[in-house]
Amino acid sequence: MKQSILILTFILLFITSCSDNKMRQLNEKISILEKENLLLKDSIKNLSKIDLETRLFGIPSKEYFNLNEEGEIFFSFLKTKETIPYNIYEANENFKKGKLLYSNITKTEFIHKFTPTKSGIKKIKLIAEIRNGKYITEIPGYISVNVKKLK
Repeated sequence: MKQSILILTFILLFITSCSDNKMRQLNEKISILEKENLLLKDSIKNLSKIDLETRLFGIPSKEYFNLNEEGEIFFSFLKTKETIPYNIYEANENFKKGKLLYSNITKTEFIHKFTPTKSGIKKIKLIAEIRNGKYITEIPGYISVNVKKLK
């Protein structure tokens, strides 16, 4: 009888310790998820402060651009009011940031000037970088234009 009580006590202690361990693990997971949820809420709140569409679009000033002659492309976000300052960078084929082209722009549009050095299709890729506190948002812009030699 004492032996069966001892075995039953041991089993109950084992089950209790397993469930305590499981509860501790679940509480740790809940804590981690609460922290991640707070970060996501902050991110969403900060993105709403930026108040821009997620695309930067360009409109060329003419149908064809002449080789070695400066041309202009009007770039804009879809919204038309002023925004927090942002920078514009050149982007490579994979949309990795390159050279800083324009800094501290507050309007939602700007004119990009460029001088093509090869005829054919010129791909212009830009990245708008918006810093809002500790958050950085990068918005891509892309346009292809035709370049031809002067006759």
